Amino acid sequence: MPVMRSRRAFDSTAGVFLLLYFTAAIGSMVHCGNAYDEISHLASGVSHLLTGDYRLNAEQGAFAQRWPALAVAWGPFEFPSLDEPGWRLSNEWWVGQRYFFELGNDLAALLFRARLMVVLLGVALGVCVYAFSSRLFGPAGGLISLGLYALNPAILAHTTLTTSDAAAALGFTLAVGLSWRAMQRLTLASMFAAGAGVSLLFLCKPSAWAVLPMLGVMAVVHTIGRPTKVGDVAAPPKLRTAGRAARWATLFAVMAVMVYASIWAAFGFRFEMMRPDRAVAPTQPAERLLMTWDELLKQDDAATRAVAFLREHRTLPEGYLWGMAYAWQNAQERATFFNGAYSMRGSLAFFPYAFLVKTPLGTLGVLAMALAASVMCRQRLRSRLFRATPWLTLIGVYGAMLLLSPLNIGHRHMLPIYPALFILAGASAARLGSSRRVIRLAGPTLVLLAAFETGLVYPNNLAFFNALVGGPARGHLHLVDSSLEWGQALPDLADYLHRNVQPGTPTYLAYFGTGDPRYYGMDTYRLAGYPDTFVPPVAPRPLDPGVYCVSATVLMAVNKPLSGPWCVPYEDAYQRYRELFDEYQQTRSDPERAEAWKARFTPREQYDVLRRYEQTRTARLCAWLRRNRPEPDAMIDYSIHVYDLSAEDLTAALQGQPPEPFLEQPQVHDGPASE
Repeated sequence: MPVMRSRRAFDSTAGVFLLLYFTAAIGSMVHCGNAYDEISHLASGVSHLLTGDYRLNAEQGAFAQRWPALAVAWGPFEFPSLDEPGWRLSNEWWVGQRYFFELGNDLAALLFRARLMVVLLGVALGVCVYAFSSRLFGPAGGLISLGLYALNPAILAHTTLTTSDAAAALGFTLAVGLSWRAMQRLTLASMFAAGAGVSLLFLCKPSAWAVLPMLGVMAVVHTIGRPTKVGDVAAPPKLRTAGRAARWATLFAVMAVMVYASIWAAFGFRFEMMRPDRAVAPTQPAERLLMTWDELLKQDDAATRAVAFLREHRTLPEGYLWGMAYAWQNAQERATFFNGAYSMRGSLAFFPYAFLVKTPLGTLGVLAMALAASVMCRQRLRSRLFRATPWLTLIGVYGAMLLLSPLNIGHRHMLPIYPALFILAGASAARLGSSRRVIRLAGPTLVLLAAFETGLVYPNNLAFFNALVGGPARGHLHLVDSSLEWGQALPDLADYLHRNVQPGTPTYLAYFGTGDPRYYGMDTYRLAGYPDTFVPPVAPRPLDPGVYCVSATVLMAVNKPLSGPWCVPYEDAYQRYRELFDEYQQTRSDPERAEAWKARFTPREQYDVLRRYEQTRTARLCAWLRRNRPEPDAMIDYSIHVYDLSAEDLTAALQGQPPEPFLEQPQVHDGPASE
């Protein structure tokens, strides 16, 4: 009876931790505006549910998109017409922009409902962390694991957004945890539970295929680690070989059938990505995918050939295969920033460094304690390593995949590893029984330290950086993109401008994200940002003294046509487009010059000249700010830097000497300077 009461006390405390997580998550999600990818994910999920057509954003996982969409698809929110160009061209970004900002929908209510569904996934993931850790290290270890999980900034940041990251973390945790349990005790219940976990994972993210080598590693470790059991009874020695073969064949066959059936079910047991009954009126443009199959399959590598083979034989739904091909192609090259270095192919050190600087020091301390406790208990080390196989395998295999990936755009891609780390952190509970008081208190103290560190940046959890790099205010010098910001700071920027800027003062915004400043009442002139898809195609205007708001990713010259430090080709491009812009300005008051301009450039070429002038001008301004104004006048949510610039500042930035030490060539070759 005392043991039962003690366990109930632990479970009650775990419930308090989950309630604390839920409360913190709600407070965090209502604070921020839409993140970059949310307009794509949510609009696509809603379209799948409402239309049964899977043309939008098929690469991000059916479950991950449709689960949050369940809360809004049949609510009081208008969805864009299927006769609009954005839908016909399968452009989820345009459809999402319409859905979020242009149809009169209540954005706050839309995001709250959808994000609440993701928070529920976060609660489920917390339950998994506590349950799996308690099974390994007892309820005390489970509480330490859950305590680290509940107030971790990465968890709070990404289990409150309608993206696929939280679903993928839950999927990987369930897949490896339940599969290992089935390997330990093969019953109908455990077998189907493992199949359900793996099936869920395959409906969350293309990276689900990484679970296959994980299952292989776990099967090998289990085979050589201890005798096979069928049900609860150990098999006799003479039957072990046959028993093992039958065991793995049965388990993996059930998993494969369940995964295969779930993928087809997610796409309505239909091969075609688009609904074949969609009639196209003669007056409307033809419907097509965002990228054609020829474009997707142009690479000559094993993965692309495998997708082509599966498509040719209709082995999997077209939507699922299109998503795999699209994700693979877009993962090959992306402009990345890492500690001042720029690359299109990433760095082996990116994710280890991101983990080191974006994990609370208290959490790192608990993980160190867990490692020490396991090593010091040598007589039980082999047994503990065997029992921890699924979590060590998840960390090892997924970590190796990250190291080899060129997609170094966000710490969030590490999210599936964190639950496994938290589970293993429960090993530190062994130190609670130490005879030395300082050792007994070290674990709980470090958990409290981790919570305190999170509190210092809350509710701006995405921007968390620990003290090793000077905290979130210095984060942009090390990592940007979704490791720091995701365009979610517009509501706070609007509030800052309303409270601190006099009416009539010119304001400018170079923004990284898909939010709409007009929705928040901001009358700002849009400088070049990323993406510029939704910016009205107006001619650039001269820049006046005023307030300049620059997203950190734009400031650090990432994801722009001119990436990296300022250099000779960028300066040449700027001066060339500046001269053309000056000529364009003269056409407004001189009809003859206007006619000469029109004769010289087609309308499309005119648009490109003006657009590239805006891009090169903004890039030069940012280069000047990096060198001459390293400390902004204000920083909104650690992601948008605000500067009050005078006429002298603008003259120096746009007409003075090149703003940074001249390099002969760009560090990232992805811009118009070489054209």
